[in-house]
Amino acid sequence: MKKIIYLILLLLLIFTLYNKEYVVPTQTKDYLNYDDFIKLISTYKSIKLENIHLYYQEYLNQNYKNYIHLINKVNYPNFLDINEKCSYNVITKPVMLINKKFKLYKNYFPSNLKIVKLNHIERIYDMLIDKETEENLKLLFDYLDSDLTIFSAYRPFSLQEELFNNRTDELVAEAGCSEHQSGLAVDISLRSIGLTYCLEKAEIYSLLYNNSYKYGFILRYPKDKEQITGFAFEPWHYRYVGKEIAEVIFKQEITLEEYFYYYVPLVL
Repeated sequence: MKKIIYLILLLLLIFTLYNKEYVVPTQTKDYLNYDDFIKLISTYKSIKLENIHLYYQEYLNQNYKNYIHLINKVNYPNFLDINEKCSYNVITKPVMLINKKFKLYKNYFPSNLKIVKLNHIERIYDMLIDKETEENLKLLFDYLDSDLTIFSAYRPFSLQEELFNNRTDELVAEAGCSEHQSGLAVDISLRSIGLTYCLEKAEIYSLLYNNSYKYGFILRYPKDKEQITGFAFEPWHYRYVGKEIAEVIFKQEITLEEYFYYYVPLVL
């Protein structure tokens, strides 16, 4: 009798293991069944009908709670691969995403530029910046109460093209791929340090990094994220994205690219 019981238990175990991939998830209370799942994600305008079954398979594999990330991952599996051979127009909402894949047009010109009034390096031309960006940068500078200086703000396509053609290192972005063309990016440092990696060792760097998000700024090219941003670590390059987005990026230690991938319904 015991042998029969053992045999039955063994057969049940084999059956369970064999069907684990398909049975266990759908029987777990944390998972939605197929119809309920499809009904839920159908509310997202970014879904692609040809990927419906792939969404559910990905959901079962990972038990996603972030459905936007799930949909984006299925629709654009190489979104975070900066080396993917493609070129898109810049995404503009909820903020602009500009990098080596998402490029600005040659004739793009920001509509809200003004002459920089904050402490800045003198150029042979008036340094320009987005109005809202400077207003919040002033609040950040006042809070930090330091001698931080703006080394670069808005740069037109033509100037970026000239810098790229005469570059001496890999830090210079190709024209169209630079955030400076948007007027929303600033290179900031101390005059005594300049745009060098010595900034990272200065006391002001930690203060700037840990407080900039409160005023809507992010360190755009952080360490160990080069494969995502496409650019090496730049301790001086800050980008205005608004307080809400900046807080998410700072607290989750992600990049702007990752923010879009995780939280923005992408339609490319």
